[in-house]
Amino acid sequence: MSKAGKITLGVLTFLPYLLLGIYFITMTFVLKDTTPVQYGRIPFPLMTNVVWMLFILILAGLLGFGLLMYYIVHAFNNQALSSQEKISWVLFMVIISGVTCPLYWYSRIWKTHDTLYMAAS
Repeated sequence: MSKAGKITLGVLTFLPYLLLGIYFITMTFVLKDTTPVQYGRIPFPLMTNVVWMLFILILAGLLGFGLLMYYIVHAFNNQALSSQEKISWVLFMVIISGVTCPLYWYSRIWKTHDTLYMAAS
């Protein structure tokens, strides 16, 4: 994989965390806007914030799920891993994908280029 591809994959790997941060910031605006709600009427700005929150949450979830599937397939097709390592990576990805996928990207995708050049020199 080229360096640009690795960087793009790294940005996509950490993008769900950025989206979740934006989600929580948006949540603070929603909580701020709900204080003046009276008589059961929901103001229009509150509804737009809720729609944005749902959009951001769905986008982060779909991106995270797609990346999880990509990393599982990559781990199974990675010739540098033994069968036990493949099973371990996939199990950890399924159980705690939020931590394991960035670790897999860093250790098995980003660092492979550096170690190949170090071994060749």
